[in-house]
Amino acid sequence: MRSPSLLLGTILVGLFLALALASFLYPVDPNAPDFLRRLS
Repeated sequence: MRSPSLLLGTILVGLFLALALASFLYPVDPNAPDFLRRLS
């Protein structure tokens, strides 16, 4: 682990990619939060 900020950035990028992949694989629920609808 080089630095906490690098680790945090990696985690944030990983979460964003996972969220984008999930919204691509599964249709976004109409009741989902607005930011989820904006991704799709």
